[in-house]
Amino acid sequence: MKYSLAVSSCTSGLHLALAAMGVGPGDEVIVPSYTFVSTVNAFVLRGAKPVFIDIRPDTMNMDETKIEDLITERTKVICPVHYGGVACEMDTIMEIAEQYNLLVVEDAAQGVNATYKEKYLGSIGHLGCYSFHETKNFI
Repeated sequence: MKYSLAVSSCTSGLHLALAAMGVGPGDEVIVPSYTFVSTVNAFVLRGAKPVFIDIRPDTMNMDETKIEDLITERTKVICPVHYGGVACEMDTIMEIAEQYNLLVVEDAAQGVNATYKEKYLGSIGHLGCYSFHETKNFI
């Protein structure tokens, strides 16, 4: 991680990440169907359209095998949410993002200090957001 910025919440971090990436009206963001409403609100507040992807029953995370079916010419971002600190399949997600020239914003609100193949969650995508709220894994 080269840079970091402290904000009031992961939601605020997601909102700033999207603003920095130029996400706005008409853009589509692939987000898991099982997530906290704040994740999706960050995209909607920027005018982007959330495109919900099914989750894997074994991890409760987005099903990486279904991402490509949802990509359109309007897709700009894939937002993996590391539910409960369980890592999404980031190698596959990053490969798809590179192939289709998409950005990856990790919602690692519940992934503080958790890893995927020895890399910290939130540090694998183009941007990552954490939360230190009292109900999270690390406060």
